[in-house]
Amino acid sequence: MHLLKWLTLAGEAYLAVPLLGWGTVWSLYLLPAFCMFALHAICLVLAIRRGRPRKGNILGIITSLVSVLPVIGWGMHVATAIVLLVNLVNERKVQTTVLN
Repeated sequence: MHLLKWLTLAGEAYLAVPLLGWGTVWSLYLLPAFCMFALHAICLVLAIRRGRPRKGNILGIITSLVSVLPVIGWGMHVATAIVLLVNLVNERKVQTTVLN
């Protein structure tokens, strides 16, 4: 689960690079957007089952749907990457606190 969240974060961060992300999505006929949608959906189901934070993955699903819009898609990829990073950092803090 943790590795899958890092993978979605890396994908969102890559797609947030202005021309690189847009060029990748369009040159591969939206395949990266579909892959990110699937990864976020899988991660969301796992997060619900395990009682983990879901906001980043819900935002990621929405981002995958609007990523075809150049400026809005870029902003959504940035926002999703930030939310996923915050979720991962907070989750790590909770795990560290529980272990100590």
